[in-house]
Parts: sequence; structure tokens; C-alpha cells
Amino acid sequence: MRILLTGVTGRQTKDSRISKQKIYDTKLIYEILCDLGHEITWRQTRIDEDWSKYDLAIVALGPAASFNSGNLLNSLWIINKLPTILHFEDWKISGLLKTYKGCAENPEPTLLKTLKDGHYFYANAGDYKDHLNELVSNFQRVLNLDKYNHTCIVPGFKWGDKAIVRGCLNSNNIISFDLTPKVITNAFRSKPLFESEKKKEYFLASLGNHDSWIKKKKLTWPVYATYRDGDVDTELGVFRKGEEYWGILAPEYDHSGSGWFRIRFIYSALGNSCMVCSDRDAEQLGAHFYFNREEFENMSNEQLKQRAEQQRETIKSYETTYDELKETFVKIINNAIANK
Repeated sequence: MRILLTGVTGRQTKDSRISKQKIYDTKLIYEILCDLGHEITWRQTRIDEDWSKYDLAIVALGPAASFNSGNLLNSLWIINKLPTILHFEDWKISGLLKTYKGCAENPEPTLLKTLKDGHYFYANAGDYKDHLNELVSNFQRVLNLDKYNHTCIVPGFKWGDKAIVRGCLNSNNIISFDLTPKVITNAFRSKPLFESEKKKEYFLASLGNHDSWIKKKKLTWPVYATYRDGDVDTELGVFRKGEEYWGILAPEYDHSGSGWFRIRFIYSALGNSCMVCSDRDAEQLGAHFYFNREEFENMSNEQLKQRAEQQRETIKSYETTYDELKETFVKIINNAIANK
């Protein structure tokens, strides 16, 4: 099948100069689709494309009004031209939809916004001056997903209440995919640290500031957070750093409890650490994930080791193989073609 792969941000259109080796869903999806034998075109598009060259599009979405989202108009233009799979990569999905609502309600000042130097905020925005009504209708498609029945995909583990994300997106046609087998290589499976080498401290790997959530948890152990204490350049580096700590923090989000793909759950299990998450996540994963600060911080190394082992066994029970991941994308593509 001839598939067009694109998106709102630079990294989603393959045009990214970001040097840090983070998990980029679109790149991994590209590799999966190639392994399945599809003919993939991965790039930024324009208004005047020859859409007949493609059988299907996968459009990765990102928030409007972000300096990373320069390809917003080009990518949203596609979704009524081809059978389109909408990929909600960004975990801030509620905020994303709010920004799209703002674009639909005030299209001229938002979509045709200019910078001080006179250039448009969004790439090729001038091409859409005479086509704003059609472009706005495509924003409305994303805001009313059930009406148009687009196949939506989100990164997610096997565990979790999937109705939570369906509620956030207002769509029943959502398929989740677990990228773990594409992220975890043999380098992540080396001999773990001895328990005596672990710090009775917490580790939080995040680009966003979660100080308010940390404060609410009333933690007394020190917290090492990458956004304020020092960043790590690679995913393997994040994992290695996290291995040093007994507590791995997972801040609560709007969709906590849904099993949204957050690799820290896997890193914690592989590194024999203890995941500290919200009650909404714990409700889905079981008793060993509920967190009582006073109880947890007074555990001995042996008790912490036992808790880590119990959590690891639970996470392992939801493990996804690469064959299963490829089968999920076969299902995703078939679903999109059936609903075109």
C-alpha cells in the first residue's frame, strides 16, 4: 500500500534537527510500516499535492500555537483528501483539542498569523488564504471525531481503561499501540544494580515542570528531576540514571489510568525500581502500585526490592511482542480502509 506519513511538528515530518535521542513515535511507525512491506512517503506536504499517488495517510497531530507546529496547516489539509489515520502522539490531548477549537472559531487571526518579520507563523499559510473554510472544516473533523469516524491511534499499553482516552477525544474508533518492543533493545537488559547501590530518592524524567504535583505528594526523600537538575541526552541514559533510584515518579495526567504509553513504567520494571504513580493508574495495575508516602519511605531495602519485584511481574504480564505490534498496525490500516 502507498502510505503518506506526515504530521504537525518537524520531527513528525522527518524534518527535525533535534539531536537528543528521544522516543519519536512517527519514526518508529515508519519502521514498522516498512517492515510490513508498505511503500512509505514520509515528509512535509503542501496544498497542491497529487493525492492520487497515495492510498492512505497517517497524520500525527500536535498542538497549535506552538513553535514546533509549523506544519499544522499542511497536515490538517490532508484529512479530507485521503483515507486518514489521525495519530494523537502528544500526551496533552485535552490541551491540543482546545487549541484546535480556537483555530476553528477564529481562523483568520490564528491560521494566518504573522511574525514581526512579516513571515507567517505556519509554513505555507499564504497558500490557504482562499481556502480557509475548507481548512476550518478539517479542524472541525478533529473536534467531532465520532461524526466523521476517522481511525484514531494513540500510544498505549495493554493495561488500562481505554474508555478514558475515548472520553478525552470523544471518539469510539481508537486503537492503541505499544511501542515497547521498538524502544527496548538488548542494551536495556544488562545486569541490574545491587539493591545497596540504589538511592532512597526519587527520579523524574520529564521535559515539563511537575513541581506542583511533587509538592502535593509531600515527599521527604530528595527528588532528582531532569527538567531542573540536569537533562539526559538519550533514552538509554534516562534508563541508566533511573536505575540509581528506588522511586520512579509518574505524574498524574488527564488520561491517567488509561494505560497511555509512558516508557517510565517499563524502565522502572527493568531497573528493579518502584513506580510511584497516581491512584488512577494503580487502580488498573493492582495493589502493589498504590502509594503511601510514609509507608514507602520507611521500607527497608529488602521490602523495596520485594515491591519492585511485584510491580515488575505485573508489568511483564502485559508485555507486547514485535509481532503483536505489527499485527496491531495491520488492524489499524484495515480499519482505516474499511471506514473510508
